[in-house]
Amino acid sequence: MNLLLPVFPCFFVLSLFVGYQCHHGHQPANMRDCKGKQYNIKFQVCCEDGRVLPGSPDVQCCGNTTFDPSSHTCCHGYVSPGGGLSCCGQIAYSRTNASCCAGQLSTDYNEMVSQCCGTKAYYHTYDLCCGDELYNLTTHTCCGAEQNIILKKNTPNEKCCGSELFNEDTHTCSADMTIISKGSSMEGTSQKITTLNLYSSKGKNSYDPTMHRCCSGQLCANTEDCCGNKCLDRNTHICCGNRVAPRIVGNATKCCGDGIYNSFELACCRNKVVKDKSCRIKENLSPCGWATYFDPKMERCCINKTSNKGVVYRANQTCCEGIVSSTPGTGLNGGQCCNSKGYNPNLDMCCSGMIHTLKPGIRQECCGGSAYDIKASVCCNGTLYQVTDGDTVCSGGFPFNPTKETVCGKVTHESGQHCCGNHVFKPLTEICCRGKSHPRTNTELLCCGSQPYNPANSSFKCCNGKLHALSRHPRSWGCCGEGLIDLQTHECCSSKDQHLVFKKDSAFSCCGHHHYKTSQDSCCAGRLIQKHKQTQSTEKACRLVHIADIEDSTVCNKRVLMGRMHSVAIQRSRRVYVMIDVLEVMKNKSAVPLSHPTIITVNHCLCPLLNLGATYALWIPHNMNIDSLTLENSVEMAELSHLESCPVYTILQIMNKLTRYSIYSKGCCVKRRSRSEGLQPLSQHTPRSTSLTARHQPLTTIPGITEHSFRARRTVD
Repeated sequence: MNLLLPVFPCFFVLSLFVGYQCHHGHQPANMRDCKGKQYNIKFQVCCEDGRVLPGSPDVQCCGNTTFDPSSHTCCHGYVSPGGGLSCCGQIAYSRTNASCCAGQLSTDYNEMVSQCCGTKAYYHTYDLCCGDELYNLTTHTCCGAEQNIILKKNTPNEKCCGSELFNEDTHTCSADMTIISKGSSMEGTSQKITTLNLYSSKGKNSYDPTMHRCCSGQLCANTEDCCGNKCLDRNTHICCGNRVAPRIVGNATKCCGDGIYNSFELACCRNKVVKDKSCRIKENLSPCGWATYFDPKMERCCINKTSNKGVVYRANQTCCEGIVSSTPGTGLNGGQCCNSKGYNPNLDMCCSGMIHTLKPGIRQECCGGSAYDIKASVCCNGTLYQVTDGDTVCSGGFPFNPTKETVCGKVTHESGQHCCGNHVFKPLTEICCRGKSHPRTNTELLCCGSQPYNPANSSFKCCNGKLHALSRHPRSWGCCGEGLIDLQTHECCSSKDQHLVFKKDSAFSCCGHHHYKTSQDSCCAGRLIQKHKQTQSTEKACRLVHIADIEDSTVCNKRVLMGRMHSVAIQRSRRVYVMIDVLEVMKNKSAVPLSHPTIITVNHCLCPLLNLGATYALWIPHNMNIDSLTLENSVEMAELSHLESCPVYTILQIMNKLTRYSIYSKGCCVKRRSRSEGLQPLSQHTPRSTSLTARHQPLTTIPGITEHSFRARRTVD
């Protein structure tokens, strides 16, 4: 082996056996193979068809061009703005506010709750599909052998009889789909015919109950017994746990759990068959499989699940999937399994189903199916590399020396730099947002997904990591999950995991993420329930809003509590939460921790469910007792768990937005946007004597969209 070292410095021979790879510095680390072509991942991208296009590790191929999946979507060779969208043909869309049916895009219903009827999307709670047409299930019904004829119901009791309707109070439908008046002579001839739903696509079949019986949708003769949905001859078979088994020993065949046994020779003890004519088992012994017993103080039972055969084993043995292995040095429960084989973890180690002997004095770890010395080798993505020149850190599947180079994702750069995705950036002059670096043009910039934004700029709104440019007044728009909705025409129905968009309709309301008709259903704690005639509750519902939709007047006139929802209890019509780790954020932008939890009481039915473990911010009036709060319309609440920045930092930024760009005049919190707009009252507040000059920096991170800088001055009347 020593003779090979000068010729094979990377131990090529050893790599044949344990998977070692050579690593030749940082330059080849950026080179990759694209179906026989070499390309540099720092400046190029490899397409599935083998083409190499200009690009970077952040982009992917789309037809003859490339795109960034964090900000765009590729649909059949066409690139559209917006990351992570679905495709409807060549059109990109969001499944939370639109539906795609047979290649046709519809914005009437979102795809998360809708179904398709031909090319039309519909909400199945109140509409159904008949053929390729929609109908209202309360006024119409779908009939016909092919279920494609829509008929209007004259009364609620009308049902289908072939392609016609009949009133089941006055008529019946015969087996040949003939409508017969109740009490007629024709009805008497068929009065013994019973309708049976066989769960077939053709609808309902008929049978004579004097000759047959119905067994869970299966038609059986009256001389047969039912066994689940199967028929059996009680003379030749027996039913055990809804399973049909043959009577192999005649009437001596009995059931034991789902299996059978010979009751003349064996016994059934606790659903286990034992070789005994009774269940009188030796004291302190437990059954093991079919006919074996073991002493649980000194032994263990190893059962083969296929044959149900039991094997008794003791110390120095281990049971793995019904097989007993010799494992010297192990106690009754000391052995472990590795690919169905037992081993002693004090002497061996298991790596992906392979057992390796531990070497004294050497710290070993697994790399795929191999064991290696962590001081001599490094494992990167399941491949072993010998440590050379300090290459002890993995990135992009390759080892590197962090003192000599910087590896960001898959790309190698000069040493001593900070990573932002696959690139390097300068933290003091740039901001890194989900792997994308941008110039830090403003000290107040925050990240919204991969884009930076200034929260003080009301021309933009950040919704769960998606930045949206507003085309008109900010109050006209609201967040719905990641999406932006027009509050004048749409509403957002939200639950813990879903945020869905629906068109506004005065006859509908939200119940969690469901959109329901208030005349037919009711809502309680995010769940739809049957409508009951009852007096309307006079209590006010609490307000759960998106953090980006908190109005300036709320921030200006209320104080903020932040905390984590720890537990909940239902007390009659109330839901009572315990909020812990509570901070009160003061007007002077200091956060004061409370020494005790806060009790929050809400109306159980009228308020949405709050997520235990999640962090919330509550904007409450100054005169409210913060030890015990009853939430109603006067309290706004927002969940903070989805924020990319620290929640406290975000709240302080929202408060800072007003204190830097607001003035106080005649008891009002007033915001000045420009000299021409004058003063805009926001809410009542005690005037404060102070002065401040600040410049609103332009947001230039989105191409084609800028904001004029302005100067706002706080004065005293």
